[in-house]
Amino acid sequence: LSFNASLSACHKAAQWEQALGILTTMRHGCKPRVIAYSVAASACVDGRQWPYALELLGSMRAAGLQLDLVALSVARGHRG
Repeated sequence: LSFNASLSACHKAAQWEQALGILTTMRHGCKPRVIAYSVAASACVDGRQWPYALELLGSMRAAGLQLDLVALSVARGHRG
């Protein structure tokens, strides 16, 4: 399984803790793309873990990544 597929599965199951763990592993081995951060942030939102979701959005910006539509929706408090 790829990291992104694993993140997607975590999001669908609202397993925010596992999503954060996968993203942390990705950060140590490669540079995660916007979609990885967005899916992990969405998993945090589904798990009602807003502080973590917002922290991920900040990490995206700090890494020089541009927020995508999913990330912007998380920031606004809506998913679609």
